[in-house]
Amino acid sequence: ALDVARFFSNHPKQARTKAGRLAIREHKQLLKWSNRVLRKMDDIRFIHVWSNEQLTEEGKKAIANGGTYSVRYGDCSETVKTIVKELLQRRFGPHGTYYWAYGIVARESGFCPGAVNTTYSDPNEQAQCVAQMIPRYHTWVDYKRCKSDPAYSVHVFAELSNYGTSTGPWS
Repeated sequence: ALDVARFFSNHPKQARTKAGRLAIREHKQLLKWSNRVLRKMDDIRFIHVWSNEQLTEEGKKAIANGGTYSVRYGDCSETVKTIVKELLQRRFGPHGTYYWAYGIVARESGFCPGAVNTTYSDPNEQAQCVAQMIPRYHTWVDYKRCKSDPAYSVHVFAELSNYGTSTGPWS
């Protein structure tokens, strides 16, 4: 990005051509985009050094502050998705099943704890949370908490799958 600015400051005639104007416009758009991405990442930049308690609290706070937009697949903030990914790493990583868990959660909910499959009209048949668990079969799960607490949602998934060793319905 700096090379484009430096080039046109040293070659002002080139900056007046159509290609030069286009390059400058694209350069400015790229800078705007990169600044937006960096601003989004400011609040989650140090996620890997947070304690489990901090991660749990930040996940709850992110959802309470509107981090889940709807019950649709993947319809939550990047902060919530990043927190879910970090929780998956911490829960499944030591067991060597992180990539399996990552793939399941990406496929089932798009890393969104509030995702609900509304294909069925009966609420007991609607799969919910990060791993799309069905209330009829997993009656011990607190589904309200599961949708508002990413740490609990990942914990339930880890328990149901025996930390990735029992792939069950996700195979």
